[in-house]
Amino acid sequence: MAGGVSVSFLREGLVVVVTGFHIGARGKAAGRVVRCSAKKGACKLMGADGEPTPHFSSLAEGEAFLAEQESAKRGGFTAGTGGEEAKTPVLTECVDGSGLAVDAAGRWYRDGVPVENMVEAMREGDKPVMFTDGKFHGSIVSDAETDVRIYNGRIDNLINVGCYSEDMNTSTIGGDAHVEHAFGVNVDSIEGDAHVGLMTEYMEPGDGEVLYTTSSQVVDLQGNAAIDTVSGETKIVSMMDDTRIGVLTGESSIVDMRGRAKIDAVESNFGVEYMAGSSHVGEVRSHQINAVYSEYGWINDMCDKASVEVVRDYGSVGFVRGSARVGLVCSNGRAVEVYDNARVDMVESGGMVGCVSGNARVGEVWRGGSVDRVAGRGAAVMSVGSGGRVGAVAGGGVVVDVGSSDVTDACVVESVDASSKVSLLDCGADVTYECGETDVSPSRAREFVVKRLHDDATGIGSACFERAHDGSLGRTHVALRVRDAEGRVVNVPDVDGVLRDLVEVDDDEREMMWERMMGSQGSK
Repeated sequence: MAGGVSVSFLREGLVVVVTGFHIGARGKAAGRVVRCSAKKGACKLMGADGEPTPHFSSLAEGEAFLAEQESAKRGGFTAGTGGEEAKTPVLTECVDGSGLAVDAAGRWYRDGVPVENMVEAMREGDKPVMFTDGKFHGSIVSDAETDVRIYNGRIDNLINVGCYSEDMNTSTIGGDAHVEHAFGVNVDSIEGDAHVGLMTEYMEPGDGEVLYTTSSQVVDLQGNAAIDTVSGETKIVSMMDDTRIGVLTGESSIVDMRGRAKIDAVESNFGVEYMAGSSHVGEVRSHQINAVYSEYGWINDMCDKASVEVVRDYGSVGFVRGSARVGLVCSNGRAVEVYDNARVDMVESGGMVGCVSGNARVGEVWRGGSVDRVAGRGAAVMSVGSGGRVGAVAGGGVVVDVGSSDVTDACVVESVDASSKVSLLDCGADVTYECGETDVSPSRAREFVVKRLHDDATGIGSACFERAHDGSLGRTHVALRVRDAEGRVVNVPDVDGVLRDLVEVDDDEREMMWERMMGSQGSK
């Protein structure tokens, strides 16, 4: 844009219209024509030679000045002039992922298109530089000491903005501001209805190499603010209210996530350290970078009503507690501890839950999924299906349903102690009960299991019931075992005979059991 476009800044309650331009001296603005945010005649910016930087009334005037300088360097020849002799400018690409480039005359480009409106935000004493004009559309470059507050407008590129010292960390993005790309920013708050497309680090180029990298940081992400992608070395200290992040990737991290905050997918090395309130993560998953390196998404701690829907690939959830919920854990995903009123709907395909305790619930364990331990009264696994495994059930824990009518692989519960139980058996169930006696014979093992099933009021699924009574319908594939005090495992003989004495549980009753333990089927 030419010099007819104005930018509004707020200074001590007044709106000042700024139309001046100067030669930038810092960061990506160095040697380029950018807008001057200072009042007329008040800019104190010094160039590399220690002299005041040249100022101009318009962008065209400034570019003409740079062209003259370039012409002098070239012996009187100015590149890109002369009508049909105009040459495509040679661009120097920035290596920071910003997509920006610069030509020999100091003009900015993105994807080969000139960046028409690049503003250099410079502080005047302790006063902040404030962008309040909703009509503003351009890019902003600043240093790490300037307090920049953006409450409106559309920002294509926000570069190296914000204060890094603890006593000056007041930079803000709020209101209806829309920032497409933010590089190396450090702000106290992103708030209101502000929206950021990409937030990542800033890598200063020089002679084809990266001179230094500046990470991004946000102290508070709050209100209804949203960031589509958080990547690179970016840290968000607190995420709260109704904020949203699309993808957390790279080396990025969230320290504290609470309220109704939501992340669609976590696939970063550092992930989320702590979740609380009604915060929600859609997926925790690995992100394959190359053949030899993967990033591992994870959640370290969850409580209250925090929620994770999917944990997969190499994803991991450290602690799930309070009224937390994990939806799906699969493909080597991990939920290490789940307790209190926490809930995990499904564990499958190599997924693993370490410990379920308190009043925690796990809905289904299938196809290579596993739960290491179910412990304490109220702790429960609703269903262990084909290929699923539960390690130890102890301290009053319960597994409600083991087996499946269409089982292809064993449904295993490795240990059930005297205070715990299995409420329902179906085809493919493989359950071992802890006996506590020594030198247990097969007949004694059968007697012991029959009593346990009676005392626990264990039922049997309809498919398994029919097969136990009529072998022509197919085998039950049920194995019942006893582990004695010496650690020997004794197989129970005539398992089908044992099963025939159990009470049949039909599909309607099964669904009622699910609803009592986990909620409605529609919530699975």
